Amino acid sequence: MSNGEVIKCKPTKWFFVRAIAMVTMFAVFLVLFLKDWKVGWPKKNEIYYTFQAFKKAGEAFAAHEGSAEGWNSFASAQKIEFPDEKGMIPVGVAALRARGARAASSAACQLLLAPRGG
Repeated sequence: MSNGEVIKCKPTKWFFVRAIAMVTMFAVFLVLFLKDWKVGWPKKNEIYYTFQAFKKAGEAFAAHEGSAEGWNSFASAQKIEFPDEKGMIPVGVAALRARGARAASSAACQLLLAPRGG
């Protein structure tokens, strides 16, 4: 080794295959996490807050002693309480919040007042 030989150590084909596999794996995970962040998580929040509103409506219906028209007017005046933070719920839900969720409360009224099948 005294004559100045250069030691060459080239990466093998297996090294490049593993590197490409890792980059591909990280890219796939990045896409999946971004999709969950932008679509999945807000949709789950919408489902959660809507369920909580229907649960509260069910409790109010159980305590309600009156006519169907009285319940319908009470239910149509209710709103689903969504958080105001941007990105917490899907974009289209803001329009539903602005309308006061009258369509949802009317549908809840119809579901709660429907005769139960035995």
